[in-house]
Amino acid sequence: MWEEIRTPEGKLLFRINRDEKLVEGKKGEWVVVTASLKGKKVKAERKAPKRKWISRHSLQQRSKSMMNKMNTDLCLPTRRQHLCSSFLLAFSIGQRWLLEKGTDKAGNKSSHFKVYLETSLPMFTLYRNGVASFSSTMESGKKYDTGIYFNRSNVMRIGCQTSSGVVSSNYQVNKDYKLSEESGKTIVINVKTATGIASEFVCHVIDEKPFLTIGGKRYEDGSVLYFNKDVIAGFSPDSIQRGDAEIGVTINGLFSSYSSIQTNELTGEEGKRISYSISMNDRAGNVSKFTVVIDKENPSAKWVDGEENPIANSGSTNKNVSLDYEADASAIYSYNGNEYQEYKNGGIFSEEGDYIVILTDQAWNKSTYSITIDKTKPVGKLYSDYEEIEDCSKTNGKVYFTWDEDCYATVNGTPYSKNKVISEEGEYEFVLTDKAGNNAVYRIEIDLTAPSIN
Repeated sequence: MWEEIRTPEGKLLFRINRDEKLVEGKKGEWVVVTASLKGKKVKAERKAPKRKWISRHSLQQRSKSMMNKMNTDLCLPTRRQHLCSSFLLAFSIGQRWLLEKGTDKAGNKSSHFKVYLETSLPMFTLYRNGVASFSSTMESGKKYDTGIYFNRSNVMRIGCQTSSGVVSSNYQVNKDYKLSEESGKTIVINVKTATGIASEFVCHVIDEKPFLTIGGKRYEDGSVLYFNKDVIAGFSPDSIQRGDAEIGVTINGLFSSYSSIQTNELTGEEGKRISYSISMNDRAGNVSKFTVVIDKENPSAKWVDGEENPIANSGSTNKNVSLDYEADASAIYSYNGNEYQEYKNGGIFSEEGDYIVILTDQAWNKSTYSITIDKTKPVGKLYSDYEEIEDCSKTNGKVYFTWDEDCYATVNGTPYSKNKVISEEGEYEFVLTDKAGNNAVYRIEIDLTAPSIN
């Protein structure tokens, strides 16, 4: 069987019959025969123009020093009229290339030319970030899907090992290509060797990272999500992104391949906050990370005065106050029932009135805090014999103290019940205190002693 040997441009140079160890050139060109001559003449067993055969012995006489370096027996035929008087040969049949140069009797010199021989199928290799990811021998006319998927941060390189060492391709051999500079999602690599073996290799680029779906909404890499109820998380990379058993989802350190997990329920507990760390990868090396928090705990806060003393929620105070709350919450407030507006953590309320603050955390849990600022002293009234009298009065009747607000009172330092009658002679000091801590002092004297006449 004859095998054609062509130049990289496709020009036919030789036909080789490896079984008969014959090499035939086109009419009028050089013909090379590889055979074990053992000093004897050899002629080809096929029709050819009449040629003169030069035996290895004859060549040795012409270029003894060169022939001693050759590692194969050689018979070189020439056309009679172009019989060369001297030869310069560098031979490496079956490995690299053949370079011949001849000078005829008239002194004409032939130009150099190369003949490429492939003694084994070329080996194509595809590299990702410097690591060989795909290798295959090449068969002419065959298209290969490498099954290799890149992402835009990867670097691609191709290699092709041939016995001739000569390869042409639309991507330069042994050159790094940054895929961030490449367009399209499919890369087609065309490779052709010196002897015309041409193959096509296909690889892919995945631009889209794995994503998470919850409640019909899509979330991208880096998302931090908060929910106040249990949710179903869906892991939805495109089918082309799914790979072998090493590709899948990791939830709080536990890995599952995409073939075994499509969705997963993320649950929480009442009054607690539970966090899930989720990582998803694909066959292109893309990695997406998510944090999902199931928070069933309402946001907390506390009222404090200017000296950081705590004040009970829904209480009253006569001091300036602020509400300190968790940093991951947001707040709005209303003053005396007016429209709500934004409230900043630690903002000071100083005006008298009623304040309501609504906190909302990232999971949409809500809490309500309220307080009343009251800086006005409470008002009380003194009565003697059931008639109102002025503060600091003196009377000989029965006395009692009363008020309308939600207050408490003391008389001479001891608790006093509203409207309790006092009839004993003496001086009395009433202190009235409201819920905000404001107080007012009232004094009265009961004098039952008749004046004496001297």
